[in-house]
Amino acid sequence: MDRTATLTSSAENDTRSLIVDHAVFTSIRSPMGEGYRIIAATSGIRPDERMETTRRAPSHGGLATDHPDALGVIGFPLPTGRYCVGLVRHAGKEHTARGGLRVHTHFVFLDRAQFGAFACDPWLVAGVIAAIDGDEPLLKAESTFPKLSLGDGCAQLPDASPRLPAIEVGWLQSIVEAALRGAPVVANAGAVTYGSEQLAWRVIPSVMRERRSMSIGIAYAPSRGLDVCFVSERIDETRRLVQGARTLWIDPGAPLPGQAPTSDPIAPPRGTAEFDDWMALTRATLESGRVGELIRLCDAIDGDATPEGLATTARLYEHLDQVTFASADDVSRLMNRYQGFAPTCRAQKLLVERFRVAATDRLSQLQQDASPYEGPGV
Repeated sequence: MDRTATLTSSAENDTRSLIVDHAVFTSIRSPMGEGYRIIAATSGIRPDERMETTRRAPSHGGLATDHPDALGVIGFPLPTGRYCVGLVRHAGKEHTARGGLRVHTHFVFLDRAQFGAFACDPWLVAGVIAAIDGDEPLLKAESTFPKLSLGDGCAQLPDASPRLPAIEVGWLQSIVEAALRGAPVVANAGAVTYGSEQLAWRVIPSVMRERRSMSIGIAYAPSRGLDVCFVSERIDETRRLVQGARTLWIDPGAPLPGQAPTSDPIAPPRGTAEFDDWMALTRATLESGRVGELIRLCDAIDGDATPEGLATTARLYEHLDQVTFASADDVSRLMNRYQGFAPTCRAQKLLVERFRVAATDRLSQLQQDASPYEGPGV
């Protein structure tokens, strides 16, 4: 069984608060033909959204492996501002002369608030689709199709070890840096810890996830035009395809294209000095085992992800650490620095609130330490 065949539901309660448009893309025999197409869709899906979904959707042989239980996830922004997530699976035998297994994708269409309810993580959305569909994906054309409830959403953290091998820290850092620059990436996930694909996505700032397309467990196709593709099968075949495209190949065991081998298994892409402050924070938190903290920070970056904005967020995070053991003069200096500070994203708002509390507590502690001790009366 392939690495992506263990999607689980991320929403236990169906409160019917997230009602979404959805569509099914597959191949069936019908009066309309028998090729791959959208066979059922809610009425709220616009023509340009249908066109983009059809262009991106995997068709025959689109999954990375031909195992009957194989699953994949695909996600991409739409021209309307919504985000589309698809759960890709096999659904029985292909009925045409091509033979093999039929590929079936159930897509949902999320506005910004709905996608944010899932931490802008297509993996979590796909888990809910998997729970809804069960073992019986739709295989008939529908003229009317009701909207779908995705429950309450979920921001569950990836199941990752707090202490990552150095080679995986480099792999993650390279993916984040490329995503910040907008460079298309194919990442070899076959030699890293299980579940690292989702972890890599979640350590990209949330506002960037809204703008980037991705796939897990789907055969790489340059024509699909995805930004971040995780592959764990067909490695040699995929590497050859990447060589002919303007795409970075990120591999735990090899340097990036165009770079000489170094003592570091993965050297980060060059020419990204504007993101140096943020990437230094990313690497430091990963190396120190603060993976969950980094994910929560990235989840809260819902606004300013410019180089300047990320540098400000990184400095705030560092100053929050520093103020807890700073001298009185340093505490006052840092407090003056953030007097009247105007946050440009939720992460900065949370950090500056925590900073002010920590600074006040530190001054109180220093004052207590400086007070002469008065013992009990005789």
